[in-house]
Amino acid sequence: MAERVEIVTYDKQWPGHFRDIAESLRALIGPEVIAIDHKGSTAVPGLSAKPLIDIDVTLPSPMTSDAADTITEANRCAWNAERFDAWISAFGSVETVAARIVVNS
Repeated sequence: MAERVEIVTYDKQWPGHFRDIAESLRALIGPEVIAIDHKGSTAVPGLSAKPLIDIDVTLPSPMTSDAADTITEANRCAWNAERFDAWISAFGSVETVAARIVVNS
């Protein structure tokens, strides 16, 4: 049976949630960050979407396990690497703001 997907009306707080998470990630990772982008349907003003903020972080090289642990602990995220390879790491937020952070290196 197909999994049910929740779509909600656009939330004007989504851009602010993204900015807060992006600032936290920049502070944690440091100057190696090439870019942090708000992706997906929550990045489109006025568009109904799944209440999940998709964030791409671009780094110049693969992330170490220490860096991944730092992101996981600081953002109270769950590590979700089984879907990706050594160059792409993903984290899912377990806080009140649902976010998926994908690190591309």
